[in-house]
Amino acid sequence: MKQYRTLLFDVDDTILDFKAAEALALRLLFEDQTIPLTAEMKTQYKTIKVCGEPLKKEK
Repeated sequence: MKQYRTLLFDVDDTILDFKAAEALALRLLFEDQTIPLTAEMKTQYKTIKVCGEPLKKEK
C-alpha cells in the first residue's frame, strides 16, 4: 500500500457549510452587541465582502 506524507481535504462547502456558518456568526455578533441586524445591513455586508466597498446610497 502506498504511503502518503500529506493528505489535503477540500472542505469549503464540501464538508463544511461556510455560508450557514457565516450567516450564524454575523447574527450572533449583532445579537451580542444588541444591534438589530436588518436586511439592509446583510446586503451591505455581502457587498463589502465581495467588492470591498460599501454600497453608495443614491440621492
